[in-house]
Amino acid sequence: MTQTAAQAARTVGIADRTARRWLRKASIRAYLHGIEGAAIEGAARIGTQFLASSMATAIKILQDPAVYPSTRLAAVRTVFDVVLKVREQVENEERLCEIERQLEELVWISSGGVKHERDGSLDTD
Repeated sequence: MTQTAAQAARTVGIADRTARRWLRKASIRAYLHGIEGAAIEGAARIGTQFLASSMATAIKILQDPAVYPSTRLAAVRTVFDVVLKVREQVENEERLCEIERQLEELVWISSGGVKHERDGSLDTD
């Protein structure tokens, strides 16, 4: 058990052994995973809020002839790196959504559902 888990057990007034037993349950681990995921998503939202101003700063550095060339080169790398990562993230999200849609369709059809040819909607008729 990690020190954090042991501290959490003491904080809520349970024994370390009880906490270890609870952590072996898939439902508890899934719940904790969800909490961690929410925390990561919150941090990503905060970072996204500062992305535009950070990019603007990098572009100003890039365009300023008084700034050392090595610093401007670092700004170029930063801009390209961020733009490419954002683009990759958007593309991955689109691909994942399409895969999920296709999977949902396959599950629906395999369970006796019918896909209407005209509009592509799914029905159980």
